[in-house]
Amino acid sequence: MALDHPTKPARLERRQQALQKVERVLRGRAGGGATAGGDSRLIQERGHTERFPLAEVLYFKAALKYITVRTPAKT
Repeated sequence: MALDHPTKPARLERRQQALQKVERVLRGRAGGGATAGGDSRLIQERGHTERFPLAEVLYFKAALKYITVRTPAKT
C-alpha cells in the first residue's frame, strides 16, 4: 500500500511530510485501527508460500521484475 509519492527532486521538507504520514498510519494500526487480515502478506518464492507480518518489514526493494522484502529475521 502506497501512502505517499514524493517526486524527484524530493526536498527534505517533502520527505519529512511523507514519513510523518507513515508514522500516523502506523500509530493508528497499533491503536487497533488495522482491519483483520490487513496486517500480513503472502510471499511466493520458487513454489513456496509464506505469510509475514507487515509490522516486521524493514523495507521493500524493487529491482527489475523482483521485489525483495527484508525483515529482521531474513530476506
